[in-house]
Order: sequence, then C-alpha cells, then structure tokens
Amino acid sequence: MKEVIEVPGLSASVRKRGIPLSVVTRAGGMVYVSGTPPQDINTGELIQGDIQVQTRAAMVAVEHCLKTAG
Repeated sequence: MKEVIEVPGLSASVRKRGIPLSVVTRAGGMVYVSGTPPQDINTGELIQGDIQVQTRAAMVAVEHCLKTAG
C-alpha cells in the first residue's frame, strides 16, 4: 500500500506552485523522496544562490523529508 507523507513547509509549497508531485511516499517498506528543489524547510521559499548554496539547501530539504518519514 502507498502512503503519501505530508512534509511540513515543503508539501504545501509544492502544491502552491501547482506541481503534481508527492514530496515523500512510502511503499513496500521503502521511502521515496523526489523533486526536492533548494527550498527553505520552514517557509518553502526557493533558495537563491550559486550551486553550492542551492545544493546545500536541497540536501537539508532531503534530510528534513527523511526525518519526517521516520
């Protein structure tokens, strides 16, 4: 069975932008994280900056997604 996991700060931001995406999904004992842009995990706003700044923000967002999923 598939379970879509709501990620505080990020899921609403994705929906607000009209992107047809579930940020985190659990299925078959696995957790899938997809389409995680460089977003501020508190506000959902996109982070601007060079590749290092954006990569760091994206990795922080992925970590937030995985912690939310448990």
